Amino acid sequence: GLPTVLLIPAFLLTFLFAMPAFADWVYPNNSVLAKNSDLIVVGELIATEQVRVDTNALPMLIGVIQVESVVQGEIQSSVVLLLLPQPRAKGMRSSSDPVFTIGQNGIWYLTAQGEGFYRADQAYRFMSSDNPEFAQRSEVPTSKD
Repeated sequence: GLPTVLLIPAFLLTFLFAMPAFADWVYPNNSVLAKNSDLIVVGELIATEQVRVDTNALPMLIGVIQVESVVQGEIQSSVVLLLLPQPRAKGMRSSSDPVFTIGQNGIWYLTAQGEGFYRADQAYRFMSSDNPEFAQRSEVPTSKD
């Protein structure tokens, strides 16, 4: 095998070149993401609330998206209820859990989760209005054939 003296620099170089890959989310192709979404809206996350539907049930974290426009799908109101990831034991989060904060504005690629609720279970299911691709994705209606 390689001497330890050579393994350390090789490891460091591999680590340094791999770091930029973690900096940004890679968004899936728009048509693929659209086909895997029940509802696509442009809007802003305006509130979050913990709700307990039953005294024995764990509380649910629900977000409220104020909808500016619907790109795909239909809604009956100007808001969408978003089921947010629950904090794990001792407040820990998984690195795969998307983190959404009040004030985030952009395009939301949502999947239906029960009646009247939606989920954005991956970080790439939200694209900020600051993203250069936002205008193209938010204005062009997509089809789900």
